This record gives sequence, structure tokens and C-alpha cells, in this order.
Amino acid sequence: MTLIQAMGISRESLVNNQYALTVVSHNVANMNTEGYSRQKAIFNELRYLNSGSSVTSAIYSLGGAEISNIQSYADMALNTMVRDTNSEAAYYDELAKLMGDIESYIDQLGDDGLIAKISNFYTAVNNLTNSPTDSSTRNSFVQAADNVADAFNLIYSQLEEYKNGMSGDYTIPSTAANSAIGLSVNAINQKLEELAAVNNKISRLASSVDGATNSLIDAREKILEELSSYIPLNVKEETSGSVTVKLGDVTLVSGGTVDNSLQVVSGDFNNPIIVQTVSSLTNTVSCDSLNDFVGEGGILGAQLDLVSNEDGFISINKMLDQLDNLATSFMTTINGVQQYANGDIKACYITTDPVTGNMILSGETPPALFTGTGAKDMKVNAAISADPKKIAAARVDTSKADWNLAVGNSSNALDMFQTRGAYNVSSVRGPIGDYTFEGYLTSITTNFAAQLADIKSNGTICDSLYEAALTRRDSTVAVNLDEELSDMIKFQRAYEASARVFSTVDSLLETLTALGR
Repeated sequence: MTLIQAMGISRESLVNNQYALTVVSHNVANMNTEGYSRQKAIFNELRYLNSGSSVTSAIYSLGGAEISNIQSYADMALNTMVRDTNSEAAYYDELAKLMGDIESYIDQLGDDGLIAKISNFYTAVNNLTNSPTDSSTRNSFVQAADNVADAFNLIYSQLEEYKNGMSGDYTIPSTAANSAIGLSVNAINQKLEELAAVNNKISRLASSVDGATNSLIDAREKILEELSSYIPLNVKEETSGSVTVKLGDVTLVSGGTVDNSLQVVSGDFNNPIIVQTVSSLTNTVSCDSLNDFVGEGGILGAQLDLVSNEDGFISINKMLDQLDNLATSFMTTINGVQQYANGDIKACYITTDPVTGNMILSGETPPALFTGTGAKDMKVNAAISADPKKIAAARVDTSKADWNLAVGNSSNALDMFQTRGAYNVSSVRGPIGDYTFEGYLTSITTNFAAQLADIKSNGTICDSLYEAALTRRDSTVAVNLDEELSDMIKFQRAYEASARVFSTVDSLLETLTALGR
């Protein structure tokens, strides 16, 4: 090895170690930068081409070392683990938040809400059995019935309004785009565009060895994590350095292109909003529904599950159905007693004898107490609100003499009262099965509370898994001051040693030059 060769190697070593120290400084400067992955200068042996095979030729080929790459500690496997756990945690956290929002509506079903209204109704029925001809008692009965209907209407409308805010009104397709789910889809599409743009930059700089793509890879991973909080992702790293991202079987992004973007369209009551994909190439629908894929995780999955029908899950739809079931059963049962007829034995209401002006029982079929098709439009019959005497408190055998004079009879009101807890009365429970009305309400609130508790518990577990994944990744990719200090000392010592070699060779060359004069 010649002195000139030694000087060149030491000079190159000075440059390399100075560069490596710069990388260390860059790491320390970014130790608090979110999403930053530690970088390291990679040294490789440098040899020059030589034409001989002798020891001398081998010595002359020595070129010292070179920095071949600025390597990032980013780990695809760890990133995948972080994204997967993030998607699950975001799903349960969002679902817990959304169900917490509607918890106050469900609370209105409980002891201080609809159950209390039904209890008051039966108290009014009981009072009617004791005073069937008293006008104030009948007015109180109508008011209690009104309160039950109003409670059903209010709770149903509140849940329906919340559902429409989440998914839009499926009967008005234009509302889907501005719903909470529509806004989530817009946010996802924006992230897909950002991802494709970063992918494109990484592909163009893939051949560089100066670490120019490292910050882009970190930026891309941040976008992917944000995306994973909305939807579950399948990410594959390509040889070009870019990534291909899929949702289920549908490719969303490949390289610098958004292959398919998301859109929302209106569905039906059970699935009020549908997430589809649209091909960027043909501008046509490439997947009719991604709801099943999306429902596997993320914020969007939680939003869809809340407004759609899922087996074993109490969605808003399920709660609306349960309210309708209860309201329908309640109306059918009470109306069945109000309009009871079995041969000559009939439910009768009070009217006025046109001759004497005295109260008598009417032989006409009583009007139904409640009208409507369910919880949404349940009302007290206007005919009864206008004339409470049409409440059929009596039940008599119309084949007997002077039956119409039995205005004090309250057998029908008593039978109506017994519908509160008995199962063998002349009533039709319908879709609530063997539950009492108040028992059915209690089951709704209890099941909702149990589901919310499970969701919060699962959320706590998933949050812990996500934090563990972050900790594991940070232990690998985050800046460690102890390691950086160690590298700094190592590169500084190498720099000082190279400087001494350079200085020594320089002195030798100066001495030889002086001798040659």
C-alpha cells in the first residue's frame, strides 16, 4: 500500500465517520418526532478493481470502507402488528363511544322512563276498576295512555334520528354522503390519495443510497396507521419500495395509483347504507358491498355495525325493532281487551240515554284505545281523547235483561289490569313472547348494558394489545439515547484515528519530499 493510497483511505474514513456522526445527530434531533424510525449508516468494504491475483495486487485493491446505505430500522412485520391491533382497538373504542352516545336514550326505557309510564298506566287502569263512572278517573286514564304513547314516540324518534345522522335516511339517498359514515369514507379516500402520492415518491427514489426514502417510508406508515384506524388493511411491500393496499379482496392502492376509491349509497332499513368501491380506471362500481369486509375492524366498521343488522349484536335497528315489538304487543293486547267480544259477552263503554239523560252502556263495538303501526306513530285514539266515556271498563252479558244499566261494572278494566303480569288473559303478547311488558323493557336495557360492558372490556384488551405492539415496535425503531451515545463515541474515535493516520501520512510525505530536495 502506498502512502498516497493510505492517505486516500484515511481521508475517505474521515468523510464516512463524519457522515455517520451526522446520522447520529439526526437521530437524536428526531427522538421526539412522532413516527420517526431510527437510521444508521451501513459501512461496507471498498475495493478497487485489479488485474492481478498476487498479494501485491490484492493490497493495491484495498480502498478502505464506504457508506453503502443509510438504513432505516422500520420493520414491516412490526408495522403490520401495530396496524392490525390499531384497527381492532379503534373498532371497539368507536363502538363504545357511539353506544355511550345512545345510552341516555336507552335509559329512558328504564325505571324512571317508559317502565314508569307503563306502571302509571296500570295504576290508572286500577283506579278505573274502582271508579268506572268517574270522569276525572277516566281523564287520568287517557292522560296515562297518552304518556305511554308519547314515551314510545320520543325514544323511537331519538334513536331513528341518531341512526339517520350515522347513515343518512335510506328513504332519501342524497343524505348518505353527508352522514357520519359518508364523512368517514371521504376521510379514507383522502388518505388513499396521500398514500398513492407517497408511494410514487418512494418508487422514484428507490435506487438512492443516501436514505432519501426513509422519511417518506415513515410518512407512509403514519398514513397507513391512520387508515387502519378506519378500516382493516392488507398491506404488501413491493420490490419497488411501494406498497399495495387491499381491503378484503379489493385493491385500493397499488404503487402511485388509487385503483379503487370508496363511495356510499343508500340501502334499506336493515342495512341503511352500503359502502362500495369505484374503479378509478373505468369509473364504475367494482364491488357492490364492502360492508362485511369493513365490519371486521376500524371506526367505519363500528359505525356500520351500529346501524346494520348483525347476528348476536344489539344495533340501533335491533333496538328500534324491539321498541316496535313492545309497542305493537302493548297496543294489540290493550286494544284486544278494549274491544273484547265473545258471543254475547262484550266489552262496553258508557254513553247517555237519549230519553232519560242517564248513563247507560252502549252495545256498539268500542273504539280501539291506541292507533298506529308501532312505536313511531303510536297514539291514543282521537275518539277516546275526545270522549273518555268510550273507554270500555265494563264487560257484560248482553243477552241478559237490563245489561245496559250496569254502568258500574268494571270487569273489563280488571281484565285490562291483569295484562300487566298475567299470561292467561285474553291478550296477544305477539313478538315479545312470554315477557311481561315491563319485563321486556328490563331485558332490553339489561342486554344493552351487558353488551356495552363487553364492548368496553374488549376495548380495554385491544387498547392494551395496541399499546404493547407500539412498545415492541418502539423498542426496535425508536431512538435510544444510550445506543446513539455508543455510536457517537465509536464514530468519533474512528474519526480521530483516521485523522491521526492522515496526519501521520501527511508528515511522512512531507519528510520524503524534503529528503528529495
